[in-house]
Amino acid sequence: MGRLMRTRDWSTTSLGPAESWPECLKTPLRLMLASPAPTFIWWGPELVYLHNDACARLFGRQRSLGKPAAEVREEIWDAIGAEVCEVLESNAAVSAAERRMLVGRGGRERELYCSFSLTPIRDEWGAAVGVFGTGTDETAAVVARRRLAALSRLGGVAKADTLHRVGEWSAAALAADVHDAPFALVYFVDESERVALAGSAGTLPGNLKTARADRASPWPLEQRGGGDVPRVAELPPEIARAAPDAAGAAVLPLGFRAPGVRDAYLVVGITKQRPLDDEYRAFLTAAAGLVSAGLAAAALRDDAPSRDADDERRDEFLAMLAHELRNPLAPIRSAAELLAYVDSNPMSLPHARAIIERQLAQLVRLVDDLLDVSRISRGTLELKRAPLDLRSAIASAVESVRPLVDSGRHELRVQMPRTAIPLHGDHARLTQALANLLTNAAQYTNPGGHIDIGVDADGREARIHIADDGIGLDPEFLPRAFEMFTQGEQRSGEPRRGLGIGLAVARRLIELHGGTITAASPGRNRGSEFVVTLPLSGTRPAQRRTHGNGIQPHPRRILVADDNADAATAMAEILAVIGHDVRTAVDGLEAIEVAERFRPDLILLDIGMPRIDGYEACRRIRARAWARHVPIYAVTGWGQPSDRRRTREAGFTAHLVKPVSIDAINALLAARDPG
Repeated sequence: MGRLMRTRDWSTTSLGPAESWPECLKTPLRLMLASPAPTFIWWGPELVYLHNDACARLFGRQRSLGKPAAEVREEIWDAIGAEVCEVLESNAAVSAAERRMLVGRGGRERELYCSFSLTPIRDEWGAAVGVFGTGTDETAAVVARRRLAALSRLGGVAKADTLHRVGEWSAAALAADVHDAPFALVYFVDESERVALAGSAGTLPGNLKTARADRASPWPLEQRGGGDVPRVAELPPEIARAAPDAAGAAVLPLGFRAPGVRDAYLVVGITKQRPLDDEYRAFLTAAAGLVSAGLAAAALRDDAPSRDADDERRDEFLAMLAHELRNPLAPIRSAAELLAYVDSNPMSLPHARAIIERQLAQLVRLVDDLLDVSRISRGTLELKRAPLDLRSAIASAVESVRPLVDSGRHELRVQMPRTAIPLHGDHARLTQALANLLTNAAQYTNPGGHIDIGVDADGREARIHIADDGIGLDPEFLPRAFEMFTQGEQRSGEPRRGLGIGLAVARRLIELHGGTITAASPGRNRGSEFVVTLPLSGTRPAQRRTHGNGIQPHPRRILVADDNADAATAMAEILAVIGHDVRTAVDGLEAIEVAERFRPDLILLDIGMPRIDGYEACRRIRARAWARHVPIYAVTGWGQPSDRRRTREAGFTAHLVKPVSIDAINALLAARDPG
């Protein structure tokens, strides 16, 4: 920008030749050009606009340099024009907080929130002859707070007492701020494929705002694989006309079923003014989770028996549900507020993001548990059986509860046989049952406690022992430990823990596998032990040519490189438990050095590592003769086609999107096993 200003002929503007500019303009101009922050000047009677490179990057490449205010891009002047005039009139500094603007980026108009500090430029007599301004990009903090507010509004959906009121509440809560959700709709589909609109809000055509039931829908309402990833649909013409700010719609299956409702869906308009990035997708996924939880709670109200004791237990459960739904929102709110201080403390950004990711995962798990309760109560829970190694399910369960165990500073000790434990079952459901038991142990063990999990098998059945030294179980509670919505007596000074559904779900899943589960405790403050017994299949699981959950491939040498030391260590521990020889690295250069010494059979490389990133680390490792055919997998949170193309060009074998499960890694290894 300095070169452009030096080479421009300013004699044709109201500023006149540069050599004639007064010192009261030259001094702030030098400060502006030297500043790394977005900085600008409005000068003279015509308020001629000057800016530095950082300002151009923030507001988009502009052709407004040297132009008077009347010709400068409208959104800039509209955002702060009144304040600029106020500075000149009052000859005093003025600030403007979080002004919303639309700027051109990547061929699209994107929203930008910017805070401004405006100071008068005075001539030698002290009169205000211009304005010196700086801008700070507040977009991340504002958007995070805005989305948190939407999720907080959705948290109140637990108050709705019918399914349709949940739909109405959810749509209204999401579309209350059109900057993230130009519109929102909730649909129910019955067993005969009839579609009913349960709730709608936002900028929609009139004929879509009333509930109806028919066999047509403007959206692709279908259950599909891929978990909680939103499906993006094009807008029908009539909705596109009514919602000009929407670029498309996210269609999210809610995974909810009830009498008369075979499937449920949330459809949310995607704004043109925000990129559909990981944060936007996480917001939509969290919203769908809260809607699902609200539907499950309403269904429980409808199904609850009328007996006084059951009513009391139901009301207590619903109160706990509301409490559990709000629990993750509190740290998310704090993290969003922390984002407001990113400029003064850049290190707070990854910490805030990690908090939000952890709490969203907690919300998703809560919703999954509620949906399983609904399936169990209707007898619709089904298993997808296949030959598996029980050790793999245990390892996956340990991996899933590791963050909870670490947060409680517990010591988790795992003892498993070196030989496979063949079982015919559903790997995902067994993992879920065991994870529920481990979660129960972690929640009811005081900080710094101990949890042991051991396995023994005699050829006919396997027994899994999960023991802790936690608060224990009262003798009178033991017979009811596995009843739905049941918790032990609340002791003075102890926090509420969970909803009282984890053990009930675990028992049903174990029973569906033909097994049993028992609980024992010597008494209060003397710990607990749960024993799971499962029948063995009598044959070793297919391990060499079969893909899917429960695969146990040949032991390999594996290098795990991730700048998140906790993530690398947890992954290494799980891989080691199931028989692999594992090394870790926490940056790109260390990954290269460890790989050269260790000569791994498989490398898992994070992309965003310090010193050198995963792309360069992959290129340098590939340059070694021994590594030309070694599988190197990119492990990253980015999964767009452009991201996959870049990893492929860098020499990666495949692109894995975080979080990567042990099952996925086992499947990749098994695919490369001979025989």
